[in-house]
Amino acid sequence: MSNGFGEKSRLWVSFSISHFKGDPDQITKILDQNPVRVLTKGQLIPKTTKVQRFNLWTMRAESKKFDLEKQMDVMIKQLRHFKRLKSKIGKFEARVTAVLEVVGNDTRPSISLTPLHLRLLGEMDLPFSVDYYFFELSVLRSQLSTAKKK
Repeated sequence: MSNGFGEKSRLWVSFSISHFKGDPDQITKILDQNPVRVLTKGQLIPKTTKVQRFNLWTMRAESKKFDLEKQMDVMIKQLRHFKRLKSKIGKFEARVTAVLEVVGNDTRPSISLTPLHLRLLGEMDLPFSVDYYFFELSVLRSQLSTAKKK
């Protein structure tokens, strides 16, 4: 199974807000951040035949480092206007997620948050979740080899 990016493990932090009413552009304006994905209720989900059941707005921490602490620092800065959302868009669900793609026997990946990150997420009433994906190196190499032949 390929992660689509070769043989390197990857880590990123994202923030998603969902189940809100109104215009997703309002979130972009309030947070002063550009989303990486916006889906509106009723639209076809790209690359599927499914219909989106709720509004969704997602951004990522702008950091290339394989370092959760640094990515969380970036994400906290990106969320500096988060408290304005409740008064502007009403009810919604939101969460911060660390996504970890582990390739082969990579032993680097670990997840830990600093007390400051935990406190700031708590003050914003934001849950934190971790999504893990594991890819076997031999399968990745086979898929890359097959793709190069095409």
